[in-house]
Amino acid sequence: MTHLLKQKLNYTLWILCYCFPFLVYSQTTSIDSLQSDYKLDAVDSTKATQITGDANYSLTISYFGNMVFHPGLRTNLEKKWKVKHKHKLKSKKRKGEFTLSKSRELVPTTGIGFYMHPRHYGALFVDGGLKFRKSRSKSYKRTIKRWHLGTGMGIYRSFLPETYKVTDDKVKKVFLPGRIYFYPYFEFGLERSWRKNPNHASFFSVNTLFLMPYNTTIMPLLNLQIGYRFKFDKWIK
Repeated sequence: MTHLLKQKLNYTLWILCYCFPFLVYSQTTSIDSLQSDYKLDAVDSTKATQITGDANYSLTISYFGNMVFHPGLRTNLEKKWKVKHKHKLKSKKRKGEFTLSKSRELVPTTGIGFYMHPRHYGALFVDGGLKFRKSRSKSYKRTIKRWHLGTGMGIYRSFLPETYKVTDDKVKKVFLPGRIYFYPYFEFGLERSWRKNPNHASFFSVNTLFLMPYNTTIMPLLNLQIGYRFKFDKWIK
């Protein structure tokens, strides 16, 4: 009975893992309609574009370091979904009057990546999730500071080196040895971009994958990402 419940739970987790990215991406609200929803006037719309950019789709490419030192690569496709802007006029003695701009975004994301543990194993993973991003900028500064929190689910496939098994007193080589795991993940990151080009940004993030079931328990993996995000609208019609 316990084995049957575990099997049903695994099937449910697999279905959720596959469907989650598609459910998130079914939201196709454009930035123009979002600006209309928040009733931004022409001036506010310009300020909003200056801090969040006009890209509906973005692509990220980053170094992915499993446990920091095991090298890999990761790429993510992001879609701007929900955006809210806020602008305040402030003043300082040295700077005079300036505009403080803030924004909050909900960004669906899906990605693929890999890493290598030299002489031990390699891994390929695919995931999808949702990211909350907050931006802040002062009109007299050239840069825009951002931070984000993200969570989601994915599938992880490990690849072991040359492996053999004994069957009926015969030694046979295993084809593509390794295992498949389901994992949720959590991520925190910092971003920075130039005001002249807010669609592009460099970023640093830390995320943790929780592989399950890993020998009847859960295995956390700490990962480091350093990369770049850029506008990807022209490749998606």
